[in-house]
Amino acid sequence: MLRLFGGRKTAKTDEYIAVEARILPSGPDTVFVHDREGGHVCLLPSFDASLLPLLSQFRTAGDHLSLLSRERGAIASNRTLEEAFRRIHASGLLRTRSQILAGTTKNQTPTPPNISTIVWPTLNRNKSLSRSIEDYIAHNRRYGRNVRYLVVDNSINPTGSKECKQMLASIASGQKMPIHYCGIDEKRRFNKEMVQKGKGDGIPRWLMEFALIGESKNPMRYGVARNAILLATAGEMFLSADDDTLCRFAEPPSQHPGVAFSSTFDPTDVCFFPNRKAMLDNVNFKELDILAQHESLLGRAIADCLPLKEPEQQNDANPVVTARMSPRFARLASQGKGRVALTAAGICGDSAMSSAKIVLQLEGQARESVLDTKNHYDSAVSSREILRAVTRKTISDGSFFMTVNVAIDNQQLLPPFFTTGRNEEGIFALILRTCFEETLIGYLPICVYHDPPESRLFEPERVRRFEPGIGDMLVLLIETFNPPVESAAPIQRLQDLGQHLKELGALPPREFEGYVRFRWMAYLSSYINLLDDLLSRYGSSPDYWARDILALKDSARVFMTGRRISMLGGGAEKLQEKAETKRIQQIIGKFGELLYWWSPIVALARKLHEDENGLAVRL
Repeated sequence: MLRLFGGRKTAKTDEYIAVEARILPSGPDTVFVHDREGGHVCLLPSFDASLLPLLSQFRTAGDHLSLLSRERGAIASNRTLEEAFRRIHASGLLRTRSQILAGTTKNQTPTPPNISTIVWPTLNRNKSLSRSIEDYIAHNRRYGRNVRYLVVDNSINPTGSKECKQMLASIASGQKMPIHYCGIDEKRRFNKEMVQKGKGDGIPRWLMEFALIGESKNPMRYGVARNAILLATAGEMFLSADDDTLCRFAEPPSQHPGVAFSSTFDPTDVCFFPNRKAMLDNVNFKELDILAQHESLLGRAIADCLPLKEPEQQNDANPVVTARMSPRFARLASQGKGRVALTAAGICGDSAMSSAKIVLQLEGQARESVLDTKNHYDSAVSSREILRAVTRKTISDGSFFMTVNVAIDNQQLLPPFFTTGRNEEGIFALILRTCFEETLIGYLPICVYHDPPESRLFEPERVRRFEPGIGDMLVLLIETFNPPVESAAPIQRLQDLGQHLKELGALPPREFEGYVRFRWMAYLSSYINLLDDLLSRYGSSPDYWARDILALKDSARVFMTGRRISMLGGGAEKLQEKAETKRIQQIIGKFGELLYWWSPIVALARKLHEDENGLAVRL
């Protein structure tokens, strides 16, 4: 037994984490520390407060002291560090794991309803869409699931819409199963209805066009389809499936029982394969009800996701893993807050990524298996074939979100998707974290087969190029947002964020360029330091990996020091410098307006949906 705290015996297995705290100086050698959960403010020596970031993960007292000795042993003795640790504990700035888990039971929610709709966003891919729909219909029949089927067609071409509707009508007739459809005509009819019914709120028609149709000159309008899905399913629990996925499900190579809490950006593990055949030869497909898998977490409070009713009953067969939980997440859990509003399955097959840069930052066994030979490395940066999933059910307060196969609890307000360019799902998840603090993401240890009809490969040179788009810039702008009132409700936060983006969109172009350039400079300074740390940690070995890291650093520097920072691209037309900056600002400002208006838009869309006058029509 350890005797660390006033002689009281403390079991070796007790684990502690620092509280989520704000720190401000109170003199030359002391600081104020504000505990966000408890609300109290204490006075600490500056040295003690400097240790708090090292205590931001659950560890036993002994393990914490060992870490402090490794990290601060050069400037302080073990006795000094132990005394500082005692003072931190005595000040009420540490929480035990048992306290956090016990707190989760403060807010158990009613059992949520089942998933009622499966929806596919699509664009001119009738063959793969047909295959996917028929596969899901057959799958749901095997498990006795009765759901609505909905297709949101992103085509703005009347011929494309007509062909898609004809194909869907044929499936509906052959399967004796109704299918609902939302295309360009349905969106325009719905927009007109929304503006007429929303006169009291003053919803602008141009804003509905921006949300659901987007800019016709930019083919990357993934977000508008997802906005249509949110409005067409308002008040429902739904599953969204990519139009090139099938109901074949694989387990990750190592799968574990229990539930994990994670605050890391990406909690998934990734396996790389040189081609599709190698992937299929190395995965084990199994039969399961994919809707039931999502429903095991979707819409539930944290306590309702735990493997056993009482947290203290956990054991090796049903563990609750908290090693990657942050102080922020621990605060939410201890207050009984947090609801899983999104669940995501993993992927096997095509990675659905735009580049293979993830390979550069691999660690542990994944790094060893990919970087052991140049052939393996070259394969990983060119082949898109992967298996990616968590190894156990995981609940996260992070912002990693891929929409290949996801379920969404749309009973409560969620933000809209960004309408231009890539990374619309990452922006969506970041806004969730920023404005909807108690909304969590659940990850399933199941991989859905992603099987696009065309053969796909990465361009290997893209791993060496820094080429962000407007969505990446928007992430930086969102991260500069500071809520005027931290305790404000999500609706107010969403409107405040919208106002922030509107103001940025209204800046003089030169001032906007300067603001964006500084944000990129801060980001790239940190990013280049990360790349340098990788080179240092692994001794710039292997050399083929190190060359790509160095090339990526050079590309980032060229981007940063260029005469101007172009953000459109990715299919957008080329514009002169001033015109492009103006257009970027217009898009940012319009999205800010959408955030500001989104709550009344969703409320009216839900009413129309309940009155059977919603976005989709039955074929």
